[in-house]
Amino acid sequence: MGVLYYGGPDGAIDIADRVLAHLKVVIAIKLRRGESFMLSWAHPDEQPGRRSAIWLHPSIPLRFLFEDAEPPELDTELIDHLESSASSSGGIRLLAEHVTTAPRHDRPVDYGAWTIGRLRTRARELGLTGYSDKRKADLIAMLSSR
Repeated sequence: MGVLYYGGPDGAIDIADRVLAHLKVVIAIKLRRGESFMLSWAHPDEQPGRRSAIWLHPSIPLRFLFEDAEPPELDTELIDHLESSASSSGGIRLLAEHVTTAPRHDRPVDYGAWTIGRLRTRARELGLTGYSDKRKADLIAMLSSR
């Protein structure tokens, strides 16, 4: 999952990397033109609330954070569809499976898809020691226990 930071660090919205990459392109197109639009999504069943919506405007800070280092291949048809939706009165509507909106501190991190290098970097960021010679499973256990 990638993260769209809307208006600052407290406005974190987790969105699947592939969807976020396409959204980034459409958001850049619209905001570059000075066009505002609505982005809404349904919440997964296990989360409170049914849906959320935000108003995207050039004056509101945005930051895109991707979990995968390599950008996905972009689908021009999807970009066209999202751009057309953004121009409609309802704006862009994401599906629940593309978004996770629970507070970040309430969700465990899934380290399984991370590379060993990324796991070691995270261990260093957390101030852990003795991680440099650990295998992936040991690094995951070490980080998960934090």
